[in-house]
Amino acid sequence: MNTLRDIIDIPPVWTLLAMAGAYGIADVFPGFGSGTVAPGIAIMVVGFTIAIWAVVTLMNAQTSVMPRAKPSLLVRAGPYRYSRHPIYLADLVILGGWCVVTGQLATLLLIFPLGWLLYRRFAKPEEERLERRFGHGYRAWHAETPRWL
Repeated sequence: MNTLRDIIDIPPVWTLLAMAGAYGIADVFPGFGSGTVAPGIAIMVVGFTIAIWAVVTLMNAQTSVMPRAKPSLLVRAGPYRYSRHPIYLADLVILGGWCVVTGQLATLLLIFPLGWLLYRRFAKPEEERLERRFGHGYRAWHAETPRWL
């Protein structure tokens, strides 16, 4: 049974909070104007594409997409060939695109605390679960595949 924490404490919620923070900062400290909207949206589309690719890959492998769930399979296909955490990487790309949309490029600094938070709350515990569950197979994948890119 999912707890309220499991429902609310997920990476997209943290990403949305960081996006709200970027919007607030850009509202107080105006940026460069509307010239950054199209490039920012293009960056966000890349992020959403990575996320969708990763989710579809996990679903096709019939393993959980949700953080903290018990993994049933070590997925090394699709975007997982290039990154151990492509969904979290996608969250950072989406935030980066949103920061460009705001026109206040200093908001890009929000990528660092969000990256740290995603690592500490989700990626690191996930890696520990995967290592316990899949042992040598996980360690081999870990050695050949970077965490982010």
